[in-house]
Amino acid sequence: MDGVLIQEGDHKYDSGYNQMNKFLALENPPTAIFAANDSMAMGAVKAVKAHGLRVPEDIGVVGFDNIQFSNIFEPSLTTVAQPFMEMGQRSMELLLKQINGETLTKKQHVLDTRLIIRESCGHKKQV
Repeated sequence: MDGVLIQEGDHKYDSGYNQMNKFLALENPPTAIFAANDSMAMGAVKAVKAHGLRVPEDIGVVGFDNIQFSNIFEPSLTTVAQPFMEMGQRSMELLLKQINGETLTKKQHVLDTRLIIRESCGHKKQV
């Protein structure tokens, strides 16, 4: 995989904007991007539009988090929804076990996520 196609950001809107500008400066810019969170994805959409391009016609954009604003952003943002309630529950259970002196073993917790398809990836389906 070409390392230039992976850019690190700080999970903020401005970072998504700046990293997208780097992609757009490439000789062959990508036709789609996946951002680490919805705020960065929104910044990327803003950069695409600032270059006179269109989302999703020229570049598809997908985020991660499904923050509330993702559905009303223009175009509505395709994103991955995380199970925040279950994440909080699991974290609290582990914290209480630790507080109660129980021995915790290293364990990976895998929770279900859900792809929310909206306009920014090229589909008109609203979920």
